Amino acid sequence: MAGTRIQRRHYFWKMDIYAHENHNMEDILFRIYELVERLEADPAITVFAAETYRGASEADFEYCEAEAQVIIPPDVREFYQMTDGLKLIWKYNDGGSFRFNPIDIVPGCKPKEFGSELTACINLGPINEVFTRDWEEEIYFSEDRERSIEVDGQKVNVWDFKRRFFPLDLYSNTNCCGLFALSPTDDPRVIAASDYYISFRYSRPTDFRSYLEFLLVSEGRCDARGYFDGNGKFSDPLILGDASFWRAELRKTGFLE
Repeated sequence: MAGTRIQRRHYFWKMDIYAHENHNMEDILFRIYELVERLEADPAITVFAAETYRGASEADFEYCEAEAQVIIPPDVREFYQMTDGLKLIWKYNDGGSFRFNPIDIVPGCKPKEFGSELTACINLGPINEVFTRDWEEEIYFSEDRERSIEVDGQKVNVWDFKRRFFPLDLYSNTNCCGLFALSPTDDPRVIAASDYYISFRYSRPTDFRSYLEFLLVSEGRCDARGYFDGNGKFSDPLILGDASFWRAELRKTGFLE
């Protein structure tokens, strides 16, 4: 079906997306535009990067599912059909906010341009990179091939366990959030990985749409990802919510004023 091109006056966005019927992710994307405009209008903030990209194709999704042995959720497909990745990097100019070490393993990111620290970073990688890149140097370690862990009453090889984690949002050198599906038939959930991406068994889980809502409310602040890290278990029931839910949750837990 032919789509209607979405026009946006904001010159900073590099994108080529089309609107289709029943796209419930459109409103998320436009709220991201609004967030960028609000940040760029604030004299206390410097926005270093704000980019979207040409959407992924059906062939991209089919290739990822075949290579990674995973079922890509509908919300992930819909978002990535509109933009194959998302980058938003900013910081407060006065240094008055919690800062995070910038990323340097992601192609196209140049931390020296950002200064020594960042306040916020959203760095959703291209769909092919998320599911088919060899993440061994960042996540997997050879000694894990010989170890097993207990997951929901079952013994699972650590190597196999870690290979089911697909880094989605690399927002620092040491921490990221990714999609995790223990088996090919599981719906991937979003969990947090810390300690150079090797620790994610005790993350609170959410789904992709709720994670985007979380990013909008937190404005991509790196420290707010601490809400997920180490406060639960990846197999717990999903924490789901809209903007109102996340605003209340982050205020309650001290990650939002």
